[in-house]
Amino acid sequence: MPRLKFSLPIVVLLLLTHSLLAQNKKLQPHEILTGRSNAATQSFVIEAKKDQVISLEIKQNGIDIETKLFSPENSLLAESDNPFSEQDTERVFVIADETGNYRLEIKSKFPDEKGTFNLKLNDLHLATPNDFKRAEAEKLFSKAQILRTTGKTADRKAALQMFEQSLALWQEAKDEFGEIRTLINVSYLNRILGNNEKSAELANLILKSPNLPEYTTYKADALYQIAQTYSASSKMSKAIKTLEELLALYPNPAPEKSIPLATLAFYHQRFDDTEKAQSLYYQSFENIKKFPDIYSEAQARHQFALFNFDYNELEEAVKNFKLAGELRKKGGYIRGYAISMTFLAMTYQRMERFPESLELLEKAFQISVEFGDVTNQLDTLIYLARAYREAGNYQKALEMYQKAESLNGQTSNSLYLSLATTYLLMSNFTESRKNFELALALYRQKKDVGGESLTLFQYAALERAENNLDAAKAKIERSLKIVEDEQTSFRNSRQLTSFLVNRRGYFDLYIDVLMRLDEQRPNENFAFKALQASENARMRTLIWQLREALKNSPQSVDYQLFTQIQKNQQQLGEQLSQLAKAQSTPNKNANISEIENSIAELNKQNELLKAQLRKSNPNFANLAQPPTISLEQMQTELDDDAALVEYSLGEQRSYLWIVTKNNFQSFVLPKGNEIEAQARNFYETLIQSDNSSRVRPLDKKQETKQPPIKNFKEEAEKLSHMIRIEKLANLSAKRLIFVADGALNLIPFSSLTLSETNPTIIADKFETSQLPSLTTLQIIRQQNIKPFAPNSLAIIADPVFSMSDERLAKKRNKQNTVENDLAATLRDFSLTSIPRLPFSRIEAQKIADSLPNNSVLNLDFKASRERLLNGEFDGYDILHFATHGFLNNEHPELSGLVLSLVDEKGNQQNGFLRTQDLYLLKINPQMVVLSACQTGLGKQVENEGLIGLTRGFLANGTPRIISTLWKVDDSATAEFMSRFYRALLKENQVPSAALKTAQNELKAIPRYAHPRYWAGFVLTGEWR
Repeated sequence: MPRLKFSLPIVVLLLLTHSLLAQNKKLQPHEILTGRSNAATQSFVIEAKKDQVISLEIKQNGIDIETKLFSPENSLLAESDNPFSEQDTERVFVIADETGNYRLEIKSKFPDEKGTFNLKLNDLHLATPNDFKRAEAEKLFSKAQILRTTGKTADRKAALQMFEQSLALWQEAKDEFGEIRTLINVSYLNRILGNNEKSAELANLILKSPNLPEYTTYKADALYQIAQTYSASSKMSKAIKTLEELLALYPNPAPEKSIPLATLAFYHQRFDDTEKAQSLYYQSFENIKKFPDIYSEAQARHQFALFNFDYNELEEAVKNFKLAGELRKKGGYIRGYAISMTFLAMTYQRMERFPESLELLEKAFQISVEFGDVTNQLDTLIYLARAYREAGNYQKALEMYQKAESLNGQTSNSLYLSLATTYLLMSNFTESRKNFELALALYRQKKDVGGESLTLFQYAALERAENNLDAAKAKIERSLKIVEDEQTSFRNSRQLTSFLVNRRGYFDLYIDVLMRLDEQRPNENFAFKALQASENARMRTLIWQLREALKNSPQSVDYQLFTQIQKNQQQLGEQLSQLAKAQSTPNKNANISEIENSIAELNKQNELLKAQLRKSNPNFANLAQPPTISLEQMQTELDDDAALVEYSLGEQRSYLWIVTKNNFQSFVLPKGNEIEAQARNFYETLIQSDNSSRVRPLDKKQETKQPPIKNFKEEAEKLSHMIRIEKLANLSAKRLIFVADGALNLIPFSSLTLSETNPTIIADKFETSQLPSLTTLQIIRQQNIKPFAPNSLAIIADPVFSMSDERLAKKRNKQNTVENDLAATLRDFSLTSIPRLPFSRIEAQKIADSLPNNSVLNLDFKASRERLLNGEFDGYDILHFATHGFLNNEHPELSGLVLSLVDEKGNQQNGFLRTQDLYLLKINPQMVVLSACQTGLGKQVENEGLIGLTRGFLANGTPRIISTLWKVDDSATAEFMSRFYRALLKENQVPSAALKTAQNELKAIPRYAHPRYWAGFVLTGEWR
């Protein structure tokens, strides 16, 4: 049989016909067809008679589709596009207006998605009167859905009207399913347009539906709207409970869970439960991996970026805002894209990347204008103004604020405040004062104490600028009082730390105003009041870290007692203020006896609570109510031969106070940023040549960029001159106690020169120690401090970090993984494993050999976290740790000491002793020695010292800590420690004297003469 031959045009025609036939598959009632994502539009045919109902359901499974139904005459009858969901069902419901073939087109919005859809044609039947109502309702519903998708405010309002019209038709047709679907949308739009009460009311109507169990998706949607309205009203515990009820509707994992998990994470974030929030975000991302959904991922990424932003993880915030924006843009959610870009710009502002911030904000503003989004227009204008202001373009900043004012129709309190601050920067004090007064009045009218505090702080800066120092003092004191009260709302030390950093200027300004008043009126003791303010500010982080530690402790009763004492103390202050006010009024009968009874009752409750806390946990009880220390008390805490040297670094000027047993002096220093820059220069000269095996850089930049070699003596003399070290040269004291600030916490004061003409350094003349504050010492001395006993030294050294360690050569059958927090810290240091420290064993052995009757070695597997936390080292006066110390500058709560990560049987174990673990130790050593890399350092928190391992041990009641400021050479460390312990335990020198002895002996050896070998060892706490 001859082979048939076709010309090319005929072949193409046949192929196209085949494709068309395949595309136009005829749908049968009740048949379910499964389709996949496709770049081409997919077509299907429905054969219907006039007045028959065409009812279609298209279930989306990880795919976002839009549908269109055409008449036999090819006119568009209906279209459907359910916004922001790739798991829901698209629906088409029309009445055939003529007999013939109706064409359904299905288009994938994102062809590269790997999802599917299930298409079902319901029973074709002649339309009833109610069906005609349903068809009209569905038509309105579909149009409203598409309008809702744009994100434009005007479109949303129009969509709301259409949904409400559709709702009335569903109700007339007695179609409960249609009614519930529409109520969800009406509830959503009411919430988005700001009517939270109406939104919650409608969502609760859905929950009352008798047949709701059949509609799980809509019950979930209703619960979600209710949760969001609770959140908008700051009822976070109710919002969390509602979302948990929603999540319980679905198995785990499930596609419907992605957004609720991310939203629940956001709620816990607002509720300050950091660990829970992070865990839920990760659960959401895992869920999205299993059920890809572009809208869910965009939402989750944006909210996680807010988490990063809240906790100052700025690089992560940038990454996640960018990803969220890209996903929203891809999904056509342009308004959402603009919001993500606005937040990205805010992040850039915090990183001082102002040009990038300006570019993004200008784009976001244009998008907001296009979409009629007044809220985001206001936000972007305010952030644009801030960017211009930070760039020094004050006139442009004013223009942005004024534009925001005209857009809003009125000036809000925040706009008044922004205008006032900008005028202040322009030295236009008249306009600045006018706007401060307006902002203050509005904040007070709204009872917004946070806004009032911020306004008073900035207003005080104006008073200082005009030299109205008494007025400045009154305003900043009121502002600080509000700050104190505001802190009670924080449940998480990480967020509190961020809060305190943002409030640094409050304390700087107060100290500066007091010191300027001292210059005007030196006989009124303002200089010492400034020192008191510095001391009070320094205690805050320690106390709040304790609260967090107690909260995480199994001994939850301690946390409850501690918190109640603080609440009572706050109420007591309020009652005392009321009493003073009542006693000063002419009508002295005004509730005075009632207030006095209340004060007496609060005092009685506090004494009982303190007694309970002291019995349960005496270390924490002493910190529940830190004292305000007087000059007499300071001088009482000092020995006859000791001097307190305290620094405060400020924006305009810095200060030094020197307190001795019989004298008090104060001095003005240069700007804080100038001192900090020189302190860092000096620090670099000390570490630039060190290559210790325990190297862990101060920050990641030092791993790749080494500073140029600088002259050590020259840098030391510069810093000594800036911070007035020459004022210490003629002190009769033999011991100096330094309370540093900012970058001065990095500095070994012992290596500074006493004057430009005298080459003598501090270590040659004085013993030295450091404290977070002198108030801390007063609290430390309430502990049971005693002399060191014989057989009192426990040495913990050379832990086992890896299964590849030769000490586990025969037990490599199990894989070792580091504990999560340690893994996170290692990632921050670009490390994947922890090297053994063989020299720590030599160091430990050398100490033990020199003190055979005083020390006990705990090496290898005995160097374990479990033994420490279980109290097995109780009874030892001194704990000596020779191991790795990681100080995580970005996340100080992940700092800690690394002990054995595997046990003697080859099983992995948690060996990371975190800073927060230290607060809960069941042991009370008299001293801890941290012979590890950079153990004295931590994250710098302005005006709060350094949060590090030393702070953790102090908080637990350890009165003395020896630590290191940088990566000290291993051989130098061994030599130093053997000399230190000899002086301390054999010659019975006090710790500060033993430290000086060891340092001077070490620097007398030519090999170790440079301060990098001996000056890095510092004593924190009790020097006796």
